[in-house]
Amino acid sequence: MFGLLIISIVIALLAAFVITLGRKWGLVEWVQAHGSPFFAKMFSCGFCLSFWTTLAICLLIFVVWRDFGVLLAPFLATPITRNLL
Repeated sequence: MFGLLIISIVIALLAAFVITLGRKWGLVEWVQAHGSPFFAKMFSCGFCLSFWTTLAICLLIFVVWRDFGVLLAPFLATPITRNLL
C-alpha cells in the first residue's frame, strides 16, 4: 500500500511535468484549436487531461513492470496532478 502511494506521487509529478511542458510548447492549445471536438474538450478540462496523462504513464510502466497494482495509480494520481497544475 505504501509503495502504491509513492508510485502515485511520482506519477503525478511526472504527469504534471508532461502537461506543463505540453502547455509551454503550445501542444495543448494546438489540440484545442485543431483537434476533433472530443479532443478539444478533453484538452480544455484539467481533470480529464490529468487522468488521461496519468493513465498513459501508468500503462507504459505496466508494460515494463507487468505489475497490475500500478493500474490503480491513475485514480490516486489524478487529483494530485490536478492540484499541482
